[in-house]
Amino acid sequence: MDTSDTEPSPIVPQRTLKNAIHCAGTGWRSGDRVAMTLRPAPPDLGIVFSRVDLGHRPWITASWEQAVVNDGVASLVNESGVEVLGIESLMSALCGCGIDNAMIELDGPEVPAMDGSAAPFVFLLECAGRAEQSAPRRALQVLKAIRVADGKRSLALSPASEFGIDVVCASRCAAIGEQAWAATLDRQSFKREVSRARRFEFLAAEDEADARNARCDNAVTVLGDRLAGDHPLRFENEFARHQAQSLIGYLYLTGGPVLAKATARDATRPMMLGLLETLFHSADAWAWRDLSRDAPEPAPELSEASPRTAAVGA
Repeated sequence: MDTSDTEPSPIVPQRTLKNAIHCAGTGWRSGDRVAMTLRPAPPDLGIVFSRVDLGHRPWITASWEQAVVNDGVASLVNESGVEVLGIESLMSALCGCGIDNAMIELDGPEVPAMDGSAAPFVFLLECAGRAEQSAPRRALQVLKAIRVADGKRSLALSPASEFGIDVVCASRCAAIGEQAWAATLDRQSFKREVSRARRFEFLAAEDEADARNARCDNAVTVLGDRLAGDHPLRFENEFARHQAQSLIGYLYLTGGPVLAKATARDATRPMMLGLLETLFHSADAWAWRDLSRDAPEPAPELSEASPRTAAVGA
């Protein structure tokens, strides 16, 4: 009997959104209201932002080559200097939900901060649904260990057949202290274990007035050695889990999912970007591979570049 119409393809396809979806919120840095629409996009486009508030609606590709970090906020800047700020949680959600191609329209320079986590974006993506596409999905296979360090701080990627993460981070704030979190992640564990972790805003003990005005709906506010406001932590180690969430967002700036174990020890945002620069400047440390449902282990044949990220690996 011919089962060609019922048997699943052995190749994992790229995915985009099934439907467009809209949200609005305030930007983290400016506090201004911004509207965002997530739209389906064709195969091999990747994640692209469009500033619809500007007359020529410029595009900014979500690539490590266009990423910068200012005041702890990740931004993308294109060749014309057009900027999109606060991308980490959204990029993390797109990675965690397995969305390869999307057009993200913004009517301002920032992604809405929402509640400071990736969870609202996961909800939006699930409401929009996923659509499979004709092109095969590719992953970045890390072939040898890559490490960056700054004193006692370090960040590394090592070869693995699936994505795992191991985070240790310490804070001088007694309410946080040293925290750790480690896991091997898939779509469901990302949603359950990572996406709900919020960003932290640190204020000095004497900044009581600032704490009262802090955007507690967009972050966990830390005042000196205590948590401010009446927003309890979602996890005992929420600080470490948010660090993991940020790192996942940065790694998705490679242009696809990453097959590696990431190990972070008090890693900063600039170190996360520096790790990507170090990785791509080591031509023998990575390769692109098609993902197959029948081959969870690394495939023996590795291509040198993905069509939509050829410039990244050049």
